[in-house]
Amino acid sequence: MLTSALTSVARISLCRSGIGGLIGQAPGVRAAYSRWALYRLNVGGVFNGCFGSWDEAMAAIPSDRLAGWDHDAAAAIFDAPLSRQPSVYASMFWLSQLLRPGDRIVDLGGGAAITQRLHTARAPLPRGVHWTVVETPAVARFGASLAEKGDLGGVTFVDSLDAAGACDVFFSAGAMQYMPDGLGTLGAVLAKRPRAVVLNKLPLAAAADYWTLQNFGPAVCPYRVWRRSDFIAAVTAQGYALKDAWDVVELACDIPFHPELYVPMFAGLAFVRTDP
Repeated sequence: MLTSALTSVARISLCRSGIGGLIGQAPGVRAAYSRWALYRLNVGGVFNGCFGSWDEAMAAIPSDRLAGWDHDAAAAIFDAPLSRQPSVYASMFWLSQLLRPGDRIVDLGGGAAITQRLHTARAPLPRGVHWTVVETPAVARFGASLAEKGDLGGVTFVDSLDAAGACDVFFSAGAMQYMPDGLGTLGAVLAKRPRAVVLNKLPLAAAADYWTLQNFGPAVCPYRVWRRSDFIAAVTAQGYALKDAWDVVELACDIPFHPELYVPMFAGLAFVRTDP
């Protein structure tokens, strides 16, 4: 318990206060932290550095570390009991309100159909709803193997949005920030005019807009944080209205030596198309 308290104090000091910025100016401190943060294998969600682009962040990943989510080791993360994060219930509520019988839902970055499994464990989907998960090839293969064993029903796994086709409802939870152009990818989806869009676990900041690196255990990946107002404006500009927004209190972005970049909680958003 004492160790946990000390860890919390250290995190607050390094990531959320001016003390962290001052410590980061000491010679060798940032380099030493980077070595520690990028090579840890037994923890997930460790952030490091601030970058101006995907390419710049990728170049900072050590050559002897796996990068991105397209690896069997990354896919193995989903071979675990389903978590019960509070924000899941907000997204499930909006899916229950928006899905209609016979709808097609595309779930970008859905892992092993995590949200579909959490939803159906608590309430049935409308009759005839078909759920397509779009994932990296490695994760899609893992999900498909579960489906083949009969562990999943009514779910298809593909490794590209083109393969998924058009949809009535588009959903994504905690995946767009790992993509080279997540907002651009969303724009391409909106061009196909889904009726509704539900997004969860988005790292949205009040003022900042930047890239960082996240070590999620098996690998390291560039990680995008968007300015909240810009993100919402990009979606509404394509003919969608913001129906609801909620706080994702279980997730935060703490980057040592960068207190100005601290994101205290992530966000969830639900949009509906404005034209008939």
